[in-house]
Amino acid sequence: MTKALPYLLTTASILVSTNAYSKSWDFKIEPYVMFTSIDGDSRFGTVDTPLAVDFDTILNNLDSGFMLRGEAFNQNNWGVIFDWAYMDLSKSKSQPVLGVLDARVRQGVLEVAVAYKQSSPSIGN
Repeated sequence: MTKALPYLLTTASILVSTNAYSKSWDFKIEPYVMFTSIDGDSRFGTVDTPLAVDFDTILNNLDSGFMLRGEAFNQNNWGVIFDWAYMDLSKSKSQPVLGVLDARVRQGVLEVAVAYKQSSPSIGN
């Protein structure tokens, strides 16, 4: 089931995206899925160590997460675009000598932009 989960989430996000129109505004809300990995360095005090986490490890330790993109454009072509993503990962490991190690990573990203469309497709014609 975990191997099929990314494909199911992608399909669901495509089906859930929606458009709404009013007389002067055009709204779009689109959930989406991103398949990601982590590659970099980690530092604990004076000790540097490489850090590499593949997508399967992230998926197995994912507590919650979402990704959502939206836009609202007025009929004068000015509008607002936002992209919001959140991920909560946790892992617990116990070792006889060290005891229990609990690790938790929470990441949130919010991007907001004011935008102007150069051209607008005709709606309903």
